[in-house]
Amino acid sequence: MRQLIKGNCYSILDKCSNHFDGIITDIPFKGAIKNKLNEEIFSFDKFLSFAKRVIKNNGFLISFCNLKCLIDLVNFGKKYGFIDKTYQIWNKEPLRT
Repeated sequence: MRQLIKGNCYSILDKCSNHFDGIITDIPFKGAIKNKLNEEIFSFDKFLSFAKRVIKNNGFLISFCNLKCLIDLVNFGKKYGFIDKTYQIWNKEPLRT
């Protein structure tokens, strides 16, 4: 069964374990919004620990991020056993500043 779930990732992931084939996400971009929308501070460590727990073995994680986030994503990903395979770079300016 294929299912698309929209919502706060932490409340969704907290209810699951080894459940998803993969995660496709658009994480908050460092420096893009500058707290204008009262977003909470994003923790790569917290997100990837949840992601590792809920993605099935041999699953995947696709994340859109800016260059400021890429190093954290790769480093924390290694901590949780994710293997980075490829990068696609789209250098675009944020819509909100």
